[in-house]
Amino acid sequence: MNASIGRPDVERIAFYPCCASDIRAPAEALAGLVDEIIFCDISPNLRDDPTCGGHLPRRRFLRMNVIDAIDSIERIDVLFYRRDGTGEGGSGVFVLGRNVLPRILQKMPFQDALIITDGSNSRGGTFRKMRRSSGLVIGERQILLRREQRFEGLGVLEFDVKVLE
Repeated sequence: MNASIGRPDVERIAFYPCCASDIRAPAEALAGLVDEIIFCDISPNLRDDPTCGGHLPRRRFLRMNVIDAIDSIERIDVLFYRRDGTGEGGSGVFVLGRNVLPRILQKMPFQDALIITDGSNSRGGTFRKMRRSSGLVIGERQILLRREQRFEGLGVLEFDVKVLE
């Protein structure tokens, strides 16, 4: 399966950092949108869900910290990030903060990139700014709330990532 939109020769890759054991629902939601999901967590319990069927995107699992994982990934077409926190059981990593999010944006292609998130571990009002009509600009990228939301049932919002010209 090649889920690329407008780029049939390139497979689309989703990155889900600090995922814990949240595997099946994201895989089902991203089916048809991406070809592979890279799940990342430092937990030794990170593993595939045996109930995930063959119609779902390929799943790769990285047991490492988020920064090392980002550095090891060639490209990220979709950032999927939800249900994380700073309390017990959460990663304490500010994925939507000023140290991590710019690294992820640098891995995103020049077109068709997405962020799908519930705003977990946002720092400096990042998530609030992303939801404004003018969006949020970080470096060469602008993050804008999509008019059409496909993932409301998962409690997340979808954002387009555009390259500024």
